[in-house]
Amino acid sequence: MEAESTSKSHNSRPIAATLRNVEIVGPWPPVSSARAPTQPPDAPPIPGPGAIPKPNTFTIASDLDGVVVRYPAGAARMLLWTPQEVIGKLPVGALHPSEKRETLLPRLIKAALKDGTVEERVTLVRKDGSRFEAMLTVRPRMQDGAHIGFERILRPV
Repeated sequence: MEAESTSKSHNSRPIAATLRNVEIVGPWPPVSSARAPTQPPDAPPIPGPGAIPKPNTFTIASDLDGVVVRYPAGAARMLLWTPQEVIGKLPVGALHPSEKRETLLPRLIKAALKDGTVEERVTLVRKDGSRFEAMLTVRPRMQDGAHIGFERILRPV
């Protein structure tokens, strides 16, 4: 007994399937919710191949003191810090290796102010200490003509 059906997956793409005494339960393809053993149960999953949603570019905004004021969910999945841990509390320098903070951050900020935007491949640090490479674009944040901070656009490479 064959039944042909068309349904929608969890991401709204049609799936055409020919079923023969098969019951499909849940979303397809299966969604993984695996977490690293060192993470608390409420932590976001560790990014892995295909784990970061497309587009995998996230904008983190800071004030003039470098404190994060905007931190999207995608950045939380990539960097493992929750928005509650970051917004208004964490300086953007914490996302960079300690050995690079004193030279990299001032250089990027100076170039962004001079040229309007700067892009560079950098190493970033997750909350668990693991590192990954990303393209980082830094540009000034403006509001009503006044400079109020910086935007940092992250794209893992």
